[in-house]
Amino acid sequence: MSVILNKQQASTLRRLVKEIEDIEVQRQALSDEKGEKFDEARALKLDVKTIRRMLGRRQRECDIVHEEDERLAAYERALRGVEGRTGTDRATRARARDEAEEEAA
Repeated sequence: MSVILNKQQASTLRRLVKEIEDIEVQRQALSDEKGEKFDEARALKLDVKTIRRMLGRRQRECDIVHEEDERLAAYERALRGVEGRTGTDRATRARARDEAEEEAA
């Protein structure tokens, strides 16, 4: 089975391929720029993992983030009931620290 394109289809195909290639170049440039920003944050001794987590949370709907926080808190309470206080206090403090940082931002 052979596919034959007419002149208009071939022209459209060339245009679309060129536009997609241009978008890929732009996307790579943005990715490089984003990496530079994370490098800048590292140079300032900021925790890039926390920044990435914060960015992810900011991109999600507020209700979804709140629901995830409630579920996490419920799981932590359940673990405290089973394990006592071992291991979960640190997680609770870390979550409180993250929330304080988000409020400050």
